[in-house]
Amino acid sequence: MKKLLFLVLLLPSLASAAGFDCSKAKSPTEQRICADPLLTKMDRELSDAYESVLKTTDANGAWKADQLAWLDERNRCGTDNGCLRQQYSERLTVLHAGKQPFQWDAHWWRVDSSGMAASVLVIRDVTKGAFEFEFSAWAGANSGELLGKASLVAEDTARYAGDADSDTEGCVLTFKRVLNRLEVDQKGDAPTCGAGHDVFYDGTYVAADRDPNTAPDR
Repeated sequence: MKKLLFLVLLLPSLASAAGFDCSKAKSPTEQRICADPLLTKMDRELSDAYESVLKTTDANGAWKADQLAWLDERNRCGTDNGCLRQQYSERLTVLHAGKQPFQWDAHWWRVDSSGMAASVLVIRDVTKGAFEFEFSAWAGANSGELLGKASLVAEDTARYAGDADSDTEGCVLTFKRVLNRLEVDQKGDAPTCGAGHDVFYDGTYVAADRDPNTAPDR
């Protein structure tokens, strides 16, 4: 009887532990989140981080659309715990970096909770039309470094094209600002862009003084 009473008293706290009401969870993804204590905790943390960003930015509409897009991506994990934990861990990294104002010149870190595809981007010497950049990336024992100058082709977009007279001919990088982060797109394989096997530079980057990534099984 005492055990039953304990469970009854516990149910309200379990229902509110996630960022949404678990008693109303309908989709398989939401039910999986509510059934996993770590995912439940991460969802609550993510909800708090998202609300905190909304309170400190003027771009609420853009952030709300961004969050809806992420939820669609999260839901594609279905009931895969590993996929969901990675999605939450990486989204938390993005949201925790969301309060600081955007500026090109910074140390940027690729969002990667796996720890298997680290990449650091340093942007400096920013002018109205261009900036200098330096990539350092790894994949296992392989690494890559690329230095260059990107031209600002729009207020939120910069582009780099490798020199036709060098080994980087055919390497094209596009830097696109999306709210607080950079989306880097790479055209050209690893050797063309000065990197070792399986090393690449594209991905989502956030600005921070040190690596902001955390493992999803923390």
